[in-house]
Amino acid sequence: EIEQEISNVWEGYSNKQCSLLAASAVTNFCVLYASSLAHSLEVLHRDLSSIERIVVAAYLLHVVQWVQQELRADLTEAMDLVTALMFGDNGETIVSNLPH
Repeated sequence: EIEQEISNVWEGYSNKQCSLLAASAVTNFCVLYASSLAHSLEVLHRDLSSIERIVVAAYLLHVVQWVQQELRADLTEAMDLVTALMFGDNGETIVSNLPH
C-alpha cells in the first residue's frame, strides 16, 4: 500500500497533477509511516529487530517454521538461521536502538 501510494504521487507529479512539494511531502510521510511500523514491530516482537528479519518473517515464515520443526529450534534460533542463510553476513540493518 505504501509503495503504491508513493508510485501514484510521483506519477501524478510527472503528469503535472501535483507539485514537487506535494509529491515530496507524501513520500516523506510514507517513509516516516513505514519507519513507525517497523519500530512498532520491534517493540511487539523482538525477533523483528532488523529489516532482514522482517523480510524473512514476511516472505519466508514457512521456512522458519520448517527449521523450528526439523531442528527443534525456538523462533529466535530459527529466525537467526534463516536470516543468516538469506542475507549472508550478520551486518543487519537495525531498525532502532532499543535495548535488547
